[in-house]
Amino acid sequence: RLRCFRDHMADDDSNAYFESFLDSKHGSYGARLGELATGDNTTDLRLLVDLNEIRRFDSKLAVQLMQRPAEFISSWTKVVVGKVEQLSSQPLRQRMTESAISPAPQIHLGFTGNFGSNQLSPRGLRASHLGRLICLEGVVTRCSLSQTKVVRSVHWSATTCKFMTREYSDLSELLTKSGPADMNDPSLEMEYGLSVYKDNQVLTIQESPEWAPLGQLPRSVDVIVENDLVGMVKPGDRVRCAGIYRALLQDGLLSSGMFRTAVLANSLTKHSTKDVSVGLTLGDIENIKAIVLSMAWLYIYSLCFTGITA
Repeated sequence: RLRCFRDHMADDDSNAYFESFLDSKHGSYGARLGELATGDNTTDLRLLVDLNEIRRFDSKLAVQLMQRPAEFISSWTKVVVGKVEQLSSQPLRQRMTESAISPAPQIHLGFTGNFGSNQLSPRGLRASHLGRLICLEGVVTRCSLSQTKVVRSVHWSATTCKFMTREYSDLSELLTKSGPADMNDPSLEMEYGLSVYKDNQVLTIQESPEWAPLGQLPRSVDVIVENDLVGMVKPGDRVRCAGIYRALLQDGLLSSGMFRTAVLANSLTKHSTKDVSVGLTLGDIENIKAIVLSMAWLYIYSLCFTGITA
């Protein structure tokens, strides 16, 4: 049977489709990419994409993104990096040697907007949401210390007089990375200045007290934040977090069949705890006063008629 090619898009097709979305009039991402290109390359940069705009561009593409976010985010991030390099006067990849050993540009992709049925509280998370793009709302109850992790180490080989790199991946990576075939050279020396690192932090988000069922304890879930999302919130903040819900298998062992689950965040928004004032015009205020005055006169008339009948 023939199937729509969007349901089984190859990486090249999905990248081209996302690039056409960025070049379209939806969301004015050209200006945002220009800001990333002219920004400070020493700090982490993040492009936030609105799901509503993707849905208006192509509803099937939005559905596939919600179902298989790891594949799309990894490939689309490369598209964003390529477009930023095209717009930048100085390429993000600083090539130090002829072997093209360079730190990867720290550009990340995040999602906002309406997540539909995938907009949940920690209590609503189910096994069917594993591997999906979801959005959580709740209160931060715990923040771990910020830790630094090695993303890629650069080594100098005195034997071959060449640089070698090794990629490091853990449970928080979207896709598994592989290192070089041979790292047993005794003459290898790690170049700490050329290696790439990232910040890592674990948050615990608990469902809001007003949404918890009466007589039951609030549920919570761990959220892993990295790079520019680290240090954005503190315990007590009400947040809205988008990310991939994933099962984490530790130490490669599975004895009881129970996995630890966590959310790999790609966007984090803090809600204000202050009351949001309603914008009223002078006409609205006059109408409110008129309604109150008319209700007061009706109350006076009712008292008068009550006294007469009595």
